[in-house]
Amino acid sequence: MVETQQGISTFLSFGAKSVKPEILEELLIGRQDDINYLTKCVGEIADDGINHQIIVVGQRGMGKTHLLRVLYQRSQSFLKDKKLMIAYFSEEEYGISGYLDFLIRVLNAFIRWNDDDREELNKQMDILRETHPSRQIDTAENIITNYIGDKPLLILAENFDDIMQALGKDGQGKLRSFLYRHSRTSIIATSQALSPDLGREDRPFYNFFTTIYLKKLSYEDSLALLRRLAEMEGKDKNNVVIKHLQSKGIAQVRAMHELVKGNHRLLVTFYEFLKADTLATLSKIFIKTLNDLKPYYETFIRYLPPQQQKILHYIALAKIPQNGTEIGKNCFIEQKTLSKQLSELSRRNLIDAITDPDDKRNKLYDISEPLLRISIEIGEHREGISALFIDFLALYYSFDELATQKNRFENLWEYETNPQLKEDLWHDVKAREEAIDLKIRLETNRKWSKAFLKFKKKYEDKDYKIAIKLAEQVPENERSEEYYGRLGYVLSILGKYEMAIEVHKKALQFNPKSVVLWYNLANLFGTLKRYKESIEASLKAIEIEPMQNSLIWYNLGVNYYEIGEEKKAIEAYIKATEIEPTKWLAWENLGVIYAEKSNYAEANSFFHKSIETGADFIKNESWMPKKEMLLCVSDRIIFILQHEQNLTIEEAKHLENIIEKEYEMPKELEIPYLYLKTFRRFVLEKEEKALLELPKEQRAFFVREILEKRKIFAQN
Repeated sequence: MVETQQGISTFLSFGAKSVKPEILEELLIGRQDDINYLTKCVGEIADDGINHQIIVVGQRGMGKTHLLRVLYQRSQSFLKDKKLMIAYFSEEEYGISGYLDFLIRVLNAFIRWNDDDREELNKQMDILRETHPSRQIDTAENIITNYIGDKPLLILAENFDDIMQALGKDGQGKLRSFLYRHSRTSIIATSQALSPDLGREDRPFYNFFTTIYLKKLSYEDSLALLRRLAEMEGKDKNNVVIKHLQSKGIAQVRAMHELVKGNHRLLVTFYEFLKADTLATLSKIFIKTLNDLKPYYETFIRYLPPQQQKILHYIALAKIPQNGTEIGKNCFIEQKTLSKQLSELSRRNLIDAITDPDDKRNKLYDISEPLLRISIEIGEHREGISALFIDFLALYYSFDELATQKNRFENLWEYETNPQLKEDLWHDVKAREEAIDLKIRLETNRKWSKAFLKFKKKYEDKDYKIAIKLAEQVPENERSEEYYGRLGYVLSILGKYEMAIEVHKKALQFNPKSVVLWYNLANLFGTLKRYKESIEASLKAIEIEPMQNSLIWYNLGVNYYEIGEEKKAIEAYIKATEIEPTKWLAWENLGVIYAEKSNYAEANSFFHKSIETGADFIKNESWMPKKEMLLCVSDRIIFILQHEQNLTIEEAKHLENIIEKEYEMPKELEIPYLYLKTFRRFVLEKEEKALLELPKEQRAFFVREILEKRKIFAQN
């Protein structure tokens, strides 16, 4: 057997045809049952004299080549023991125009894979070339039968639907006759769709083959395949992708799985997306991927009849499912003809037929693969590749993920000092904003039932009591993640927390990787003081997005504190501040924990951060009364003056400056500010008259509550 066998990089670039057998076995995710069954069949052909005629049907990229390649490798032991002969058509079957071409393809397969017999077989081919055309078929059949002798023959062939079409009825009849005369010949072949010839009673191969339909990869299979790729590629690359797939990459794989519809080849193509995060990197990979995929998808439609091409083109650019009337009107196709064309496109798995929620007697039609839509759009978008990239983001990520990314990039942009990087991060922010807007527009244009639209309107109007009644009228087929998510929110607003928890659990059945749903569930458990369940829900959200949402980490810290797990609470609060350095709540609670432990050095350090970040909290948060928050800041200033033995003049001036400029000297901080300034002058700068400048009541408080308590804490 002669072939060049390459490694994982070849698999990623070119597919399964020239890759080492052990790598192919490792990457055969989601096809183990199929390959084990086919291997068993080959064993029965070789050992027991049982024939098997099998067609494996699956769309492009579903792993058919991979499957056949592994099967051929597993059959080597039978070849070695001379129990079986195999004609493996491992290349695209171009050039077959009749039965003779099929026989020549069998002989060429023998020549390609059998080194020892190549010379003799080439001599036989020379004889065949010199034979008169009227006798070439008989001669070719004799060469094959003489070569295989009394051993069974197994033909492994790809794209058998194309071969059947090329043979035509006459060639199919001759092949069927050959198989009848040489009864120890089996065929295991693959096909993109079941050939119409196999379903017609007047055709030679009617009911001849056992059909295996390849299933699309499940989400779990998709994740397993990408993890296996990462493990195999990551041995010398610090396992970056492996770590990514254990954290936030999990959510991306779910989006990717939906985007490629469980297609092996497209998952491998999109594997590089897992290594990208920022817009600059992601957009470059996106453009490269589109360039790679455009020819791939063009083959889906290039050879379709013109009317079918026109229908696909119209549905793709419409973006939302279309009914038959609109399709016929816009494509100028009569309804009778349209029905036949839509049926054929559905059979080819190029479009999906969806029941119209407003009229269950009618169907809506949509492109089966989102990437096929984008590929069709490439030549149509006046805005160019950037607009297509926004389309891709809207498909690739959920609302939750886009919102999380937007917030993260905004935080990074705010603290970035490099002008070029800052500009790139701003593009990231705007791209996510546009993708969110696009998703909203698509949702608005979607054809919903009247009941759902009424429920949605009352929800948006915050008329929650009416919304909860209308929710009961929404059809079952529209009770999705969005429906249950909104209903859960309504129930929580109305104080029906137990019901809200059950509804959120239903929403999570649709999208178990929704950070927002897990976060909301954690809040509901926390409200009911079911702290351990709240912790579990928070950890689920963190498992999906470990370093994205500071509020989840903060709430986790609150729950740990409530059950007495101070160490874990501290760790959670620290995580929150790492994600969002201006997280006042986290700095505040860290200071409180250490103050309770009488660790005043740490407490003071965190209270400094609390004071520094409090002004941002006031500007950006409205749920906590401003007066209450400012009184808290006032208490922290007094605490620092009482407990911080090493407070410097510069640090004191820094705090004064924050109160003056960041807080803009509110009334609630005037007296604490006065104490802070007096402390700097009297204690740190030794300006004795500063104490006397305080009004009598404030001077008494300053001496009693700051100076005297400071001495007590210093002695302890």
